[in-house]
Formats: sequence, C-alpha cells, structure tokens
Amino acid sequence: MRNARRKRRIEAIEVDRNVHRSRNRRASAIRPGPHVNHLNAEAGHLLGLIAFLLPALLLALERRRYVVAAVVLAAIPFSGQLHLAIGAIPLALGYAWARTPRSDWWKAGAGTAAAVAAGLLVDWWAVSGSIGTGRSFSQVDRYSAEISDFVTRAVGSGAEELVFVGWLTPLLALAGLVTIRRQRAGLAVLLGLAVLLPSLLALGANLPGYETLWRAVPGLDATRVPERFLPIACLALAALAAFAIEQVRAPGLAASVIAAAAVVVLAVDLRVPVFGAVAADTPSPAYEAMRGEGRLLELPVFRPDVHYGSVYVGYARQSPRERPQGYSTIAPRRAVGVARELRPLSCGRGTIPRDLGIRFVAIQRGLYAQSGFFAAGCADRAEAMLRADGWRRLARDGPITTYAR
Repeated sequence: MRNARRKRRIEAIEVDRNVHRSRNRRASAIRPGPHVNHLNAEAGHLLGLIAFLLPALLLALERRRYVVAAVVLAAIPFSGQLHLAIGAIPLALGYAWARTPRSDWWKAGAGTAAAVAAGLLVDWWAVSGSIGTGRSFSQVDRYSAEISDFVTRAVGSGAEELVFVGWLTPLLALAGLVTIRRQRAGLAVLLGLAVLLPSLLALGANLPGYETLWRAVPGLDATRVPERFLPIACLALAALAAFAIEQVRAPGLAASVIAAAAVVVLAVDLRVPVFGAVAADTPSPAYEAMRGEGRLLELPVFRPDVHYGSVYVGYARQSPRERPQGYSTIAPRRAVGVARELRPLSCGRGTIPRDLGIRFVAIQRGLYAQSGFFAAGCADRAEAMLRADGWRRLARDGPITTYAR
C-alpha cells in the first residue's frame, strides 16, 4: 500500500513534468501544478470578462451573422465557462426565435448544435474523471444566494453569493418590459425570462426543486456556484432599462443630457463596495533565494479545489518550477490523494518523501492564519520538522520562509 501511494505521488509529479516541457519555461510554469487542470485555473474565474461574449452573441444574431454567432457561442465553453454556456445556449435559441426570420431558424439551430458539441468536448476532455464530477450538493448549498442578497448592497457572506442588481435598475427594467410588451412581444417574453430564470437559479439550494434540476441537467452537476448564470440576467436588465430610457422624448441636446444622467444614476445604483486599494505586489526575497532547478513544496497543503491554493499559483510567476499543488475545481482525482498524504506536513507530522524530488519548501504563515484550517503553532512545528530532517533555511520575508535540501 505504501508503494502504491508513492507511485501515485510520483505520477502526479510526472504529469507536471510532461506539461512543462516547453521552450518558454516561464509561460508554461505559471500553470498551477502537477495535478491541476489548466483550463479551469486559467479561465474558471474570468466570468466577468467572458460574459462580454453574451452581447456579442446577440449582436451577431441581430445582424444575421450566424457563423459569427456560432463561433462566439462555442467560445464560451471553450473558455472554460461550461456553467455559463448552459444558460447561453437557450438564450441564443430564444433570441433567434424572437428576432430572426423563421426561415433562418435552422441556421441558428446549427450554430447552437456546434456550441453544444463544443461543450460536450470540453466536458469530456477537462471535467470527466476529475474532482468536478460526483460533487456533493452541500458544495452548492455553501455558495447559494438568498433572496435578501438581491437587495443587499454588500458582499455579505461571500463574493460568490453576490447577486445585487440595484434598487432602481429592476424598477426601470420593469418599466421597459411594460413598454415593449405589445410592439415587441417575443422580445419582451425572452428578456423577461432571461431576468427571471437566472435570478431564480442563483438561489441554488434555497430554491425548491433546484437539487433535482442540478442532478438531472447534463453538466450542471459539475457546478457549485449557482449565480454563474447571473450575467444573462444582468444583460437582460440592461436591455430592458435601455428600452425604458428610450421612451423619454427630448429635443437635441436635452436627449444627450438625459442619457448621460441615466448612466450616472444607474452607476450609483449598482455600486457595491467589493474592491479596495491594496499595496502593489512585489517580488518576494524568500522566493528569490531559491536558485537552480528543483521541485517546490509549499506549506500548508490544501485540497486542489480550495481557493487558498491559488496563492501558490501566483508565486509560480516568480518561481516557475514543478510543484505538487495549485488550485483547480476540476483537478484529476489523484490530486486529492496526494494532498491528503502531504497535508500532515503542514503541522510537522512526518517527513517529506524523498521520492518526490522536492528540493525547496516554502512556509506561507499568512495562509495558516487566513485559512483557519490549522491549529496555532502548526507553522512552527513544520519548520522544526524541516530543520530536524536536515533542511537549511534560505531566507525569511515576513510571513514567508524558504528552505532547501
């Protein structure tokens, strides 16, 4: 059994070795680690940027550029946003129904079929067989929004549950819906549903029947943050609000002033204090002290789907080398076993297996404190374990200390 565990650890490192064989070592080495799937780590949290593909998709359909629409729609799953793609596909079909000639529906359907094929390919290549499959619904429960979150101008229990859409904006959107319900009935139905359904789904575990839906819809059971559908609702809200503002008739310059004032008012209405100023990141002398080739183990050890591991991905830019950790919600399953075997080292229990080829160790005391997963004194015991095993200290930079064998 010990040999089997050792073999799994070595295999995990070898995955990274094969991936990082590239002329451009720095470009390849910023990828998370030996067990981390690169698609998720590079694009999984770029939802805000990738959501810009949604208006591009509708614009292409509006102008009857069906090939462009198909490419844009397929780009959503290829970017790693399978969750958003599940909502974007019916959005594309609905917009084609509401705004394109019946004779062109087959073109929109063909493009949608191509996007579905892209999603299935990404699911097979990146998600199947990873820790993203077979999730517990308790993870969804953790990230589910509550009804009060829609009217709370604050992050609340976490950024993943942030679903605030303003106080005035929904009222303005409702006025826009009333305005177009007769002249553009199909579009009104589409935009209304595009606001309502993603908003309801953002409630996740707090929505009766969501668990059944989560288990039944292909691909949805690999997701854990229900509010990832919300960019669709935001786009529909913006469109409806624009229709309402369009009804304000004014001559010449007054129309421009009204439009500019509306933009300012909506910006104030949607403001949420999410971001704040922080000190610019600077290279760490502790990481700079690691010279030459060799694998790096960073302590404490986290499961690959725990976001604290993304800190190590950040330091990989400064110290591009193979490491048995990183962050990904769709890492290979064996990565969990590797993390479980190495986790006791975080509190100084055991010794670092020599067969892993680890030459450097970095102790990140800030993560010990911030995560709250480890008992007080664990970092001290980890350093004592290293010294007792013959490791020498290279440098200390505030909460970061590096060692070499």
